[in-house]
Amino acid sequence: DEVTFSFDKENSLLKIQGTGDMEIYNDDDTLPWNDYCEDIKHLVIEDGVTCVSSYAFCICENLEDAVIADSVLSIGESAFLACISLKSVKLPANLQTIGKTAFCCCEALTEIDIPDTVTVLDEDVFNSCPLLSMVKLPKNLTDICSNAFFECTSLKEVFLPEGVTIIGTDAFSSCTNLRRIYLPLPLKTVAASAFSDCSALKDVYYAGSKTQWADVKIGADNKFLTSAEIHYNVTEADLAQLGEITDDNTQDDGNTTTKTIKTTIKLSKSSAKVYAKKKYKLSYKVKNGKGKTTFKSLNKKVAKVSKKGIITAVKKGKAKITIINNGVKKVFTVKVINPKLNKKSIKLKKNKTFKIKIKGKAGKQTYTSNKKSVASVNKKGKVKAKKKGTAYIIVKTNGVKLKLKVKVI
Repeated sequence: DEVTFSFDKENSLLKIQGTGDMEIYNDDDTLPWNDYCEDIKHLVIEDGVTCVSSYAFCICENLEDAVIADSVLSIGESAFLACISLKSVKLPANLQTIGKTAFCCCEALTEIDIPDTVTVLDEDVFNSCPLLSMVKLPKNLTDICSNAFFECTSLKEVFLPEGVTIIGTDAFSSCTNLRRIYLPLPLKTVAASAFSDCSALKDVYYAGSKTQWADVKIGADNKFLTSAEIHYNVTEADLAQLGEITDDNTQDDGNTTTKTIKTTIKLSKSSAKVYAKKKYKLSYKVKNGKGKTTFKSLNKKVAKVSKKGIITAVKKGKAKITIINNGVKKVFTVKVINPKLNKKSIKLKKNKTFKIKIKGKAGKQTYTSNKKSVASVNKKGKVKAKKKGTAYIIVKTNGVKLKLKVKVI
């Protein structure tokens, strides 16, 4: 089996073709289409491919649509993470699993039709998709994991399939426009904060009786769920009678109409490269904001962010930082890179010297030679050739090791 790709630059189209699973990629630098990521707007995964690898398209910020063949059975973790321009995705009819954070922070995604073959919605799978308003859940769904629809602020109603038994922690938290939800009879557990900050939730339609509702385990911080009006013994026929939820963007007092003023967040730039162990201050402006602006890193192993918006680069990799105010979110991409030596290898004549320079250094540096008889190095990074041979100078900086090859001639 072999999976290959082709890129049509004129049409901004990336095609993945072949048979079997895609390769496993450790980071975005190893993606075969890495050089084209900024130009990709359309994606087609052709019949024969069976798996979309983790992180496969997470750096394609201009990707607008994706069509995935029915032969694909799984979509890996963070496969489309922070594809902020992604508007539509055709999921394969035979899809079985969708990895955690697979579509997290897809800011332009408006609707999704999940095939019935999927039984679990993993952690953060649609976290922070602010325009997602239409979701068709699979009939065979049993578990909705933590943060699955966290901050999907355009969701107004959700109808859970009859097999759902568990709603995880923060699953629908901060869905500030969620007004009604249907809960099936098999439901056993609503975890803590599953519906926290769902201040618009007014109606809960439950398939069981009042007695059966009392047996459902509802965790802490779900006051908007428990204080909503509970409609018991609801049938499909009852649901069919429900009218559409209309937008209400104005308040009319009989004399004047007051328009809702929207909060906006503007970043001075959407991404940056930061050397490991260094800091970076986010530059942004909030207009018509409400309360505090908060920040969150979606990959704390790569980069952390403080309450004041100061990013600390931890180790090489890529992380998304979210900036949130009043339910409005922007995503900033930070790529953490390692420092670099001014040379990877050098040739020196006996008694000659070379000064090591480090681009992007942070903290304390140490220098050691594996063969001091061939080439020595002092604590300031000055190399001196001693006798013919090859030595390696090990430089420790920013929490990583760098190597300089020294050949004495």
